[in-house]
Amino acid sequence: MTLAVGEQLLDDFDTQLMQISSAFAGGVAGTREELCGVLGAAAIIVGALYGRSYLGEDEERGRRIIKRVRNQFVAKYGTSICAPIRDEARGPSGPGSCTEVVRESTQMLMDALAEDAAA
Repeated sequence: MTLAVGEQLLDDFDTQLMQISSAFAGGVAGTREELCGVLGAAAIIVGALYGRSYLGEDEERGRRIIKRVRNQFVAKYGTSICAPIRDEARGPSGPGSCTEVVRESTQMLMDALAEDAAA
């Protein structure tokens, strides 16, 4: 769902972004020991929108946006690590379903992008 946002926001959304982000699913390759995949996907989208293209370019806008998303995410879930979030997740598919985590996190990303655009 988060990458679907990328498809809507990026003029030249490349399927390679989908390929790149797939390694983040399940806390990096399904290990559940690392960063929640939805945060990885959000960082990829923000980087594609506002990341630097060369070494000396300013990247503060993108950093500010993804930092806001990450802080809201950690405030809501208590961590950015996959396993404890997934252990508590409930969704239409039952325990361990990240559907609601993805939905809520996607909304956090959209809100952060809208707030930044309004500033």
